[in-house]
Amino acid sequence: LSQDARIGALGFWDADGAFGDTTVGLWTSSRTLIGTVSSSSSAVTTVATQGGHGNWYFMEFVTDLAPGNYVVASHGQSGMDYVYNFGAATLSTSIASYVDD
Repeated sequence: LSQDARIGALGFWDADGAFGDTTVGLWTSSRTLIGTVSSSSSAVTTVATQGGHGNWYFMEFVTDLAPGNYVVASHGQSGMDYVYNFGAATLSTSIASYVDD
């Protein structure tokens, strides 16, 4: 972020809506957990993707963020996980990996 911002939700993508209990977390770039939200204990808002390729699912998570870098990752029962490895600066999913270099 280049300036202060307030976020209102954290979310995840799922292809078929069979995500089960999914947890999404937000961390600072220095590995400090800001907080998590879970689909089993929060209302979930569904947002369809363009072209019908799955949906985004958002859960309320209100917090103010200062300028800086942040990491969002999720873990779900469906097997579609997004996990960030701070040491290697990689984002891994069950189908792909992103390397930040």
